[in-house]
Amino acid sequence: MAKITEILRYASPRIRILAICGFIFSILAGLASPLISIVMGRAISIYNPLSTPEEISEGIIYLIKMICIIATIIWVTSYLQYALMQHVAEVLASDLRTLYL
Repeated sequence: MAKITEILRYASPRIRILAICGFIFSILAGLASPLISIVMGRAISIYNPLSTPEEISEGIIYLIKMICIIATIIWVTSYLQYALMQHVAEVLASDLRTLYL
């Protein structure tokens, strides 16, 4: 099994930067995922028996907004991670095949 550093040794500086950006976006997507659990955990506090219907409605709207924001962040970072890593893999495979031949 080859290490990632051994494979990136044959990459151009541009491809290395794209690979690093892909790693960063994958970390950001992974960090944003648990936020959904934290926000959903706050849903329990919305349904307080002492809350008025207006307070419950405002809490639900806030909860939905937060979930949409977090889901958008996860979608964008996951897409960028996938697109960058796919591009890096294709370019590296092509370069390594050229060097082999």
